[in-house]
Amino acid sequence: MSLKQLKRLAIALGVLILAWLSIEIIRDEPGDGITFLTMPNLAQGEIDSIVITRATNRVSLVAGDAMAWSVNGFRADSGAVADFTDNLVEDVRAELVAQNAASHGRFTIGDGEARRLQVYRGGDAMLDLLVGQRGSDFQSIYVRWPDDDDVYLARSQLGTFVDRPFNDWRDKRIAAVPADSIAEVVISGRYTLTRADSGQWDLDGSPADSAAVARLLNQFAALNASGFPTSAQMDSVDLEEPDRHLLLRNAARDVLAELSFDSTSASGYWVRRGGDSTVYRLDRFRVDQLVPADSTLRVGT
Repeated sequence: MSLKQLKRLAIALGVLILAWLSIEIIRDEPGDGITFLTMPNLAQGEIDSIVITRATNRVSLVAGDAMAWSVNGFRADSGAVADFTDNLVEDVRAELVAQNAASHGRFTIGDGEARRLQVYRGGDAMLDLLVGQRGSDFQSIYVRWPDDDDVYLARSQLGTFVDRPFNDWRDKRIAAVPADSIAEVVISGRYTLTRADSGQWDLDGSPADSAAVARLLNQFAALNASGFPTSAQMDSVDLEEPDRHLLLRNAARDVLAELSFDSTSASGYWVRRGGDSTVYRLDRFRVDQLVPADSTLRVGT
């Protein structure tokens, strides 16, 4: 390609870029069709429940004492709920894209297919919004008010939260025990690790590998489940006589955590904390790290 042709190509490309920028500027300027969806004028602490109704299921988030949230009766991930409520109290920039019911199917926002988002305070619905499919980018979603045919393309993360699977709302934390608070680890029927006043660890009367013990204890600082059993799987869970059992105590011999493990037919374990009915799922390799063979904790092995 000659230098003259390259110059022509560069000029043509520059014109195209300028035209595209002009279109974007015009499209982003407030005008006909551009509006703001007014969200509830609420602080996070004023929201007492959020309901997401989908075609096949319903997610009900309910605030409890000290804003401890539950989801469909289970403990909820407080961080995930806080992210959601942060988005619910900010007005959303939106563009009017359709004004008749015939267009609803194109945006998956008809009465029988849209997700319905309702936010309550004191039993009163402060927000009632229908949510359709995503827009052309991840940060946009089609929405409309019930009993109103107008459809808007909203710049919001609401779609991320409305699409979140039920189990992803649940609190997956199994244990949160700082390593330096643990003075004894009891693996029922296998061995006991004990920390002496000097800080050295003993394994059934023999010195333990301090580095291996440290790796073990650090896993309990933030132990999270990989999932939960389905209703059908719960029928086969038997934690009354677990395959493995673990006990963590402090120097005063107070129980810091008690975990029971039941092997599944797949490559994992069901796990339950002492005094708690919630059943979690952990992968087999993770349980093998939490309840290792005693040989991995001995000095020189």
